[in-house]
Amino acid sequence: MRSIIHSVSTRALVVALLALPAAPAYAYLDPGTGSILVQGLLAAIAGVAVAGRLYWGRIKSFFVKDKPLTTEEPAGTDDVTTESPRRNPD
Repeated sequence: MRSIIHSVSTRALVVALLALPAAPAYAYLDPGTGSILVQGLLAAIAGVAVAGRLYWGRIKSFFVKDKPLTTEEPAGTDDVTTESPRRNPD
């Protein structure tokens, strides 16, 4: 029953919209309009490129897995502490 009501109301809406008279559009699109549209498209592409460049690190870290932290020391390192030599105050 519900699908019948939906179908009838959709058809009535389509018929009502088609029955409305179309008003003439007194508009003129000169060649400058096309160049403005191209300029806007290029500006949008440039804006996306700049934003991507600024946030590239964040975008990359979102998709790349972090390396697991290791507690092992690299081979060849000893447990020797290196302190800077102190000067004799005399």
